[in-house]
Amino acid sequence: MSTAVQWVVFAERSTDAMIATGITDKPSVARLVVEAVMADVRNAGWGEVLRVPLPGEAPTDAELSEWPPPGEVYICRRATHGYRWMPLFRVGPDSA
Repeated sequence: MSTAVQWVVFAERSTDAMIATGITDKPSVARLVVEAVMADVRNAGWGEVLRVPLPGEAPTDAELSEWPPPGEVYICRRATHGYRWMPLFRVGPDSA
């Protein structure tokens, strides 16, 4: 494993505290947790997921093919049926 997946769920209003945050080595777990928190917490506004590299480790081809792509922040919003995940922005040297 050369990457970790950070996730966070924010409240609808910026004056409210962050609702939940965590880190995992499984992208699918991060996605499910964000969606579960948003389903359970009434004032949850959106979630974000970001894969970050671990220092000194090289990513495998399998890791590079998993969602989300390394260095891209993905945002989760409620949709008519379920949730919609969209890229928000790229983090790192390529973002300039």
